[in-house]
Amino acid sequence: MDKDFRELQKFIDNQDSLAVVCHKRPDGDALGSLLAWTAYLEAQGKNVEAYCFDAIPDYFKVFLPQIERVRRQVDDFWRAAPAIVLVDCGDLAMPGIAAELFADKRLALIDHHASNPRYGEVNCLAPAASATAELIFNYFEFAGFSLDKNSATQLFTGIYTDTDAFSNLGTTPEALRISSLLLKQGAN
Repeated sequence: MDKDFRELQKFIDNQDSLAVVCHKRPDGDALGSLLAWTAYLEAQGKNVEAYCFDAIPDYFKVFLPQIERVRRQVDDFWRAAPAIVLVDCGDLAMPGIAAELFADKRLALIDHHASNPRYGEVNCLAPAASATAELIFNYFEFAGFSLDKNSATQLFTGIYTDTDAFSNLGTTPEALRISSLLLKQGAN
């Protein structure tokens, strides 16, 4: 994974502005990963906006920090951003917008779906991960990025929902290790 993480880090370092997008019909992993990755990019001094083109379920609005900042429409920032990071998107149709809106963009993806065809310029994939949030946590460890309580909650939400509350086959020792660390870091 270190090679993929180094490529992703280089991709990020070479961008000033990035849009981050998750899949349509968002679940906890899509939204938690979207928000945590956006916070990371902002901490790196990047000009960044988060997008989800479908309505966000109300129950996430109750507890998921920074959920109000997610944009639902292609806008001037999207059009001007030279690069897009897609989180939890197994293919380019998953965000739910026309493919031509990605045509002139540099794409990086962070995903855990085994079916992902590696459609990005940079492909950070971990099919064995319980959730994209797990992969993002591992990237943060690699990059030496210290999580705050909000990011811990966002990533915990991703792992918790994609493992069906730690009850499906995605509930691995690694998923539990990371979840424990996120709780220690203040995840709600």
